[in-house]
Amino acid sequence: MNYISKLMSVFMTGSVELWLAIPLGIKLGLTPWETALASAMGAIVGVLVICLVGAAGRAVLVNRIFGHREAVMQSRSARLFHAYGAPGLGMIGILLVGAPLSGALGLVMGAQVDRIIKWLLLGILFWSAVAFSIAQFGFGTPPHG
Repeated sequence: MNYISKLMSVFMTGSVELWLAIPLGIKLGLTPWETALASAMGAIVGVLVICLVGAAGRAVLVNRIFGHREAVMQSRSARLFHAYGAPGLGMIGILLVGAPLSGALGLVMGAQVDRIIKWLLLGILFWSAVAFSIAQFGFGTPPHG
């Protein structure tokens, strides 16, 4: 597998799930910088597609993917969203359900598209930096003895 194929694999995986793309990039032999950038860019593209396309078809998204809006609005995800809003969605949602699904949940909950995108992009950059730091510097090993 050549270098461009490796980068594209990490990018495409990141567009669906950031947390799968990071170990994939490391496994494929990419540096932590390359892995973090490719996976973050993929996640950003995934969020933009979901949010921009989903905003136009919000009603279809609610009914086809999540069921009836009333059921969604009473779910635990809805309670968490209403407690923490778009910032929580961007910072916590990425950890719990991933960036694209967090974007879809924000749309279903009725959040403004620009706020969803802003907070998800900040969350992607933050968690990519955390993952990069872990991959680059590791946790270290405890001393023996």
